[in-house]
Amino acid sequence: DLTGRDLKTNATIIDGGWDGNSTDTNYRLFVIQKGTWVFDGLTFQNVRYSGKASGSAIQVIKSDGVTIKDCSFTNCVNANTSYSGGALRIDTDNTVDMISCTFTQNSAQNGGAIYVAGNLNAVSCDFSKNTATASGGAILADAAAVVKLDKCEFTQNAANGELSGNGGGAICLES
Repeated sequence: DLTGRDLKTNATIIDGGWDGNSTDTNYRLFVIQKGTWVFDGLTFQNVRYSGKASGSAIQVIKSDGVTIKDCSFTNCVNANTSYSGGALRIDTDNTVDMISCTFTQNSAQNGGAIYVAGNLNAVSCDFSKNTATASGGAILADAAAVVKLDKCEFTQNAANGELSGNGGGAICLES
C-alpha cells in the first residue's frame, strides 16, 4: 500500500544528468511499446533528447494503458526540431491517465511539455513555464487526439509560433 508514503521525504528522482548547457546528453528515459504501466510518485528531471523520436522522459508508442500519478517533469527537453513533446509523447491509439502531476520548464518545437496524438485524461495537473518554439507551449494536440482536462492549471507557458504560425501559449489544437 503506497497511500501513506511521504513523497517529499522519500522522493524517487530519475535525473538525466543534463546541466542545461551542454549538447552531449542524449537520453530518453522510457519508451513504452507494450503492456500496462504505472508511474507513481516519480520526479523526472534534467533530461535532454535530440534523437529521431519524441518525448524525452516518456514516449508511449503502444500500450494497454499508462497511468502517471503524483509525478513531476522538470527541465525535460526535446532538442530535435523535427519532433515534439518535451517531456511526454502519446502516440495514436494509446491512452494516458494523469493525476496530480506537474510539468515545469520543459521544452520542444511543438508541445513544450506534452505532444498528444492519442488520448490524454489529466486531472489536477499543473503546467508552468513550458515553452515551444512553434506551437503548444504546454500541450500540442494532434487533430485526431482526444484531450480531457479537469482542474488543471496553466501558468506562464509560451509558444513562439515561429515555424508554423499557430502559437497556443498553453494549448494548441491542430486541425
